[in-house]
Amino acid sequence: MLIEVDKVKIQRRGHLPGWFSTLPTLSISIKSNELSSPVITVKNRKECRVGLAFKANTPKDEIYLVLKLDKETMSLPLGIDSITTMVSFKNYKVSISCRAMGTDYFSMYEMDGLRLIAPNPHTPIPNIKKFSTYHSTKNNLIKRVLYNDSPYKVNPKTFETTGYSPILQNNVISEAHRYTLSLLEDGITTRSKEDEEFLRNLRRLRSSPKMFISIFFHVSLEVSRESILYSFYKLYANPYYKKDLYKRITVKFVGEMGEDHGALRKEFFELAGNELVQDRRFVLSGGLFDLATAEEMAEKIEPGKEVLSISDTEFYTFVGFFIGHVIFQQVQISVRFSRTLYMALLKKKGTYNDIANETLKTSLDWIKNNSVDQMEFVLKSGKKVTDANKEEFIEEFIYEETYGKRVGYPAMAHGFSKAVSDDIYNFQPHQLERLLSGVDHISIKHLKTLAIYRECTFQTEEVMNFWHILENSNEEFRRNVLRFITGSSSLQSIPGSHSECIVITHMNIQGFLPTANTCFRRIVLYKYKSYSELKNKLERAVKENGGFHFI
Repeated sequence: MLIEVDKVKIQRRGHLPGWFSTLPTLSISIKSNELSSPVITVKNRKECRVGLAFKANTPKDEIYLVLKLDKETMSLPLGIDSITTMVSFKNYKVSISCRAMGTDYFSMYEMDGLRLIAPNPHTPIPNIKKFSTYHSTKNNLIKRVLYNDSPYKVNPKTFETTGYSPILQNNVISEAHRYTLSLLEDGITTRSKEDEEFLRNLRRLRSSPKMFISIFFHVSLEVSRESILYSFYKLYANPYYKKDLYKRITVKFVGEMGEDHGALRKEFFELAGNELVQDRRFVLSGGLFDLATAEEMAEKIEPGKEVLSISDTEFYTFVGFFIGHVIFQQVQISVRFSRTLYMALLKKKGTYNDIANETLKTSLDWIKNNSVDQMEFVLKSGKKVTDANKEEFIEEFIYEETYGKRVGYPAMAHGFSKAVSDDIYNFQPHQLERLLSGVDHISIKHLKTLAIYRECTFQTEEVMNFWHILENSNEEFRRNVLRFITGSSSLQSIPGSHSECIVITHMNIQGFLPTANTCFRRIVLYKYKSYSELKNKLERAVKENGGFHFI
C-alpha cells in the first residue's frame, strides 16, 4: 500500500479562521505494524503542502496517520481511499488531505517499463512478481529484488530508483519527478563537478515540501492556442483557483485530440513563455530584460504591444511567478534571459563584472585607483564622496547599473519567491538558466547516449541517416526536432539521467513521414530510398507539427 499526505490546514477552534493568538507546531507521520515514515514538522504555518509518501510492507498492515500538535497526539486509521478529514484537538482543528493506494505503485511503474522495452508491443508481459519483489526497508529506502536476484532501491518520496540498468520510466513519475537521478549502475557514468553541483542543488530543491507535486491530484486546463498565456493568467489571478496552482497541470487544446501525459503541458508552458516576452514592457527605455541583445529584442517585439492588459507592477509580479511556476511544474521554456535577471530572481548582489558598459567600467577603475577628494559627486545619502568612502559609492553605482534602472526586478523577484521554495537560492545564475531553459547547445553526441532503439539498432540505415541529418543541421532545427519528439525544445543534458531519453522505432513501410508520440518521447522512422528523402520528409514533418491532431 502506498500512502501520500498532500496538504494540511490548521484553524483555531471557536474563532474566525484567520485569527491566531500563537501558531502551533504540528508533526505528521505515518506508521504501520513495523515501520514508520519520516516526521514532517509544520511550524508557523496556517496552511501548507506536506509532500509525505510512505509504502507499507503489505496491504494487510494496519496503517495510521499520526498527528502531534503541541502535547496532544492523534492516531487515525487509514483505508484505501482519498480523504480530507478534520481532526479536533483541544484548541485547534486540523484539516488534512491524504490518499492510500491498495496496488503497488512501483510494480505499476515496472510494468510500464517492461512494456516499453519488450521487443514486440504485443508480447505477453510476465507476472510482475516474477520480475521484482519487495525485500526490505532501510534508511527510508525500499529494497527490491529483480527476477535475476539483482537488488535495487527506491526512494518512496521522490521515486528515484538506483542500482539497476535503466528502463524508460512510467510517464506519470517521469513528469511529476522528471529529475530521476543515478539510473545507471554505480561507476558507469562520470559527471563533471559542475553537473554534480547542479544535481545537489536540484535534489535539495525537489525534496522541499513546497515543491512536491502529487502523483494523484492534478488540475485540467482547456485552452485555445490563440490565448495560451491568458488562460494561465486567469488561473493565477482567480483566488478561487489558488490551490490549483500547486497541482500538476494537464492541458487540453481546444479542437485537438491529444491527451496530456506530459507533452502537452511542456508545449503549453514553452508557448506561454514565448508569448510573454512579446510584451512591450520587456523593452522599456534603458532596457529591462536582455533576451539576447537589445538589437534582437527590437527586431522581435512589436512596439507598444501588451500581451496582458494589467498594470506594470501586476505584470512584473506575474512574470516572476510564471518563471517560478515553470520550475515548480518541472518543465522548461525556450526563452533565455540575461545573467542580471537571473541574479535578481536569486537575490544575489551585482558585481563589477555584471556591468555591460565598458566605458562605465573604465570610470569605476579610475575612481578606484585615483584620489577623488577634490571631485564633486555624492552618495545617495547626499554625503560627499571621499577616498575613505569611495568603495561605498562604487557599490551604489554597481547596484544602480545592474538593478536600479530595471524597475520591474523587485516585483519579479517577489512573484518568483511565491512559486518556489527558498532552496532555489542555492543555485547560481547559470544553474538557474539551465534549470529553466536547459543547455544552450543540443549535443547530438549526448542525444545518442539517451537513445533507446525499438525494431532497429544504431546501425540501421534510417537511424544512421537520422543522426547524420541532425549532426549537419543548425541549432534551430535540432531544437525543432527535439520539440517534435518530446514536446519541448529544451534539454538539461545530465550525464547518467535517462529522464530525457528518446525512443527510436523503425517500421518496414516505404516512404511515410516520420511520426512522433511526444508523451513517450518516441519517433517512428520508416523505410526511405535515400538520405535526401528522409531529410526532406523529416523537415516537412517537423514544419507541419502544429498541434496534436495526428501525432
